[in-house]
Amino acid sequence: MKHNSHLLEQAIVPAIYIPPMSLYRFCQVTGLSKSSAWRFEQRGWLKTHLIANRRYILAADVAEFNRRLAADEFAGKVSNLAANRR
Repeated sequence: MKHNSHLLEQAIVPAIYIPPMSLYRFCQVTGLSKSSAWRFEQRGWLKTHLIANRRYILAADVAEFNRRLAADEFAGKVSNLAANRR
């Protein structure tokens, strides 16, 4: 089998040429709920853009979110709500 790495390199499209993804579609792809996406946006973890009264995410912003997610920048201590009630 012949390795065609030059074909893979040609298939990469710069992020500025990829159309924006709707926030609804982003939630479908990632498995996030709409409320989690809203919280991520409020915390500054996810950048969205309002276009014609709908929320969209640019490919560059998705790439940045994925980079930060892989780097564990969003990791933190989960509070134990049951322990706080005592």
